[in-house]
Amino acid sequence: MWKPIASSVPGASHIKYGKLCQDYSNFCTVEDVIIGAVADGAGSAKYSQIGAELSVQTTLLYLKTWIEEYNEKNLQHAISKELAKEIFYGVYFKVKENLKEKAEYEKYTIHELACTLLAFIATPYWIAAMQIGDGFIVIRPISSNYKLLFKPDKGEYVNETNFVTSQNAQLEMKIDVISNKIKFICASTDGLERLAINLQNWEPFKGFFKPFEDGVAIAENLVQEKKDVEKLLISEYFNDHSDDDKTLLLCYYEELISEKTDTSKPYVKSNFSQQEIDKEIPGDFITVSFISHVFAGCLFRLFSKQQGILVLIFLVIILISLVLISLITFNKVLRWFFKKNISRYKILHPSLEGKTLKKRLKNIYQIREVIAWTFGTALFGFCLGCFTAELLSYH
Repeated sequence: MWKPIASSVPGASHIKYGKLCQDYSNFCTVEDVIIGAVADGAGSAKYSQIGAELSVQTTLLYLKTWIEEYNEKNLQHAISKELAKEIFYGVYFKVKENLKEKAEYEKYTIHELACTLLAFIATPYWIAAMQIGDGFIVIRPISSNYKLLFKPDKGEYVNETNFVTSQNAQLEMKIDVISNKIKFICASTDGLERLAINLQNWEPFKGFFKPFEDGVAIAENLVQEKKDVEKLLISEYFNDHSDDDKTLLLCYYEELISEKTDTSKPYVKSNFSQQEIDKEIPGDFITVSFISHVFAGCLFRLFSKQQGILVLIFLVIILISLVLISLITFNKVLRWFFKKNISRYKILHPSLEGKTLKKRLKNIYQIREVIAWTFGTALFGFCLGCFTAELLSYH
């Protein structure tokens, strides 16, 4: 199954001057087929953000309808390039028709809705894609490196490109079909080109794409992952490299157990529960720590009313045990936190490695969440135990 995320955020210059985000991205799925599209509204076009959204939504609807009506039952075989041209020319004409209708209804000119457009249809076995204007689509076939599908369309002058509304858009449209098992797809507008692509040889930077692929691959909550991606896109590091709007459409294909299993051999049911499979998540340590602190809080409150050297020693042992339990829990949560976030943090600081990166994480990257989870839970448990003991002694 596909794990997709679509994120578009306004650039620093747009925020500074109160402009709307002119990028738009979205996707839809039909069984094992994913359809994605991104668009970047022209900065000189007054209503380009409307044009970008309308172009993407029209594209998705057109391609979704085509997939649902496609007679071929076996989508494991790639479509021909001739068929891909027929499909994407159909997309282009439909998008332009809808833009024209929108312009006439709202009393705009169609050029006020100008935008670029990148779109694709992908199965686990092939991808067909199109591009009008700049931006990029990068894929990673299984057991292979990242590959740029099309060189971004740049005009004679800076920031010049073709748009869907341009007279020569159909002639300049790039279309291709890649027949290969696809593991990862990333589509973006031009706001991230300098960060993601080597503009000298047009090779994708692995250091840019790998953390995003890993992040989506391990993500259990795609809504939260989308928020994390958007935080990165509006971060100081990204804005220092580009003040333009930024878009990332990320799609990772995760094979289901039935797809990974060799059907020639009998299927053996796993003896591991989902909790055991996800054992890296330290919820069990937090629970044990909480219960231990509740129990210790009860004992501490009850025995603190007693006198004698043995009672004092016993109370000291309780406190030392609590500190050790908290430290062990803190260490487990911290290790899990590093595993979850370290690849994403490398996007911002690709030169950092090993202990240096961990040290930087400890100092500045949401370490307060780990502290709050560990010691907050411990303190709450201890106080709850003391309060419970007080109630018991009162009655």
